[in-house]
Amino acid sequence: MNDNPDEFLKDDRYKVSINELLFNPKCKGTVSSIQTILDDNGYYGRYRIETIKSAKFGTDLLIKVHIYLVDSCYTYTWPYNTFFNVDKKLFGHNRKAPRGVISNKTMFGYCLRILATIFCPKEILPEPTTIQEIYCFNCREVILGKNISHQNWGWVICQQQRSFGQLPFYEKIIPFLVRLGLIVNNKTKIISAIDADEFSENMFDIDYWYNI
Repeated sequence: MNDNPDEFLKDDRYKVSINELLFNPKCKGTVSSIQTILDDNGYYGRYRIETIKSAKFGTDLLIKVHIYLVDSCYTYTWPYNTFFNVDKKLFGHNRKAPRGVISNKTMFGYCLRILATIFCPKEILPEPTTIQEIYCFNCREVILGKNISHQNWGWVICQQQRSFGQLPFYEKIIPFLVRLGLIVNNKTKIISAIDADEFSENMFDIDYWYNI
């Protein structure tokens, strides 16, 4: 029996991006404050805060957050390729955005969500009901059934969806995911739509890419 009733009000299902939570002025410069914010907004029990020391930033609280995706059994580190200064509400440095990949955050999230749904295990993925789910199911049957190489995933997806206007996005995003280590042995590591939404919104939301 759990004696802490507050725990029943917390869950680990993604709700709000870390960018939105930690850039908020209400987020105070303490680890315990950040823990409370994450616990209350869908990260409960699946993150670890790493503090970083830097003489350049003096006593400012500098952090990275390592977050576990439950469905995908995968851990990513926010923010991508830098750290976050909690006191000044900025990233450690301005990062060069991957050219042509995340300039359209809507398409990045959409493509990643389609790939995640295609590779979602059958025990997690319900029988398709919507048109998009049926398209993903058809893509899954072709890609997994014929062991299609990731170089041709975009073409197969666009063929099944009758949406070849999206092909240029897949042709940029899929090689980028390979470089990130998210496509390995011809499979994606992120395997649920909610994990795809969390990863893309936390890691590659162009609105938060630079210091704001």
